[in-house]
Amino acid sequence: MTTAVLADAAGGEPGALTWAPKADQRDRIDFVFYHPDRRIRLLGSVIVGLSTSIVRNERVEESGREKFREPSWTWPTAHKAVLSTFRVSTGHGHGN
Repeated sequence: MTTAVLADAAGGEPGALTWAPKADQRDRIDFVFYHPDRRIRLLGSVIVGLSTSIVRNERVEESGREKFREPSWTWPTAHKAVLSTFRVSTGHGHGN
């Protein structure tokens, strides 16, 4: 684990958690690409990671409409992940 992650897990000072103190960690672009197909249906997506970010050297709670799933373990990175759930059917059987 990096020092930043260990400091974050311990509630460390924001200045020690980022390599760019004037940056906004919320500036990210998250896409999930999949090929349109009647057998695949997107059920939903959530952001996995801490629901706080370092914004211009201060820790802030996320204020957007995104859904977060905070892990119950120490999150091993300053990055967040996207978790998307799909229903996939084979097209055989009971109309699934």
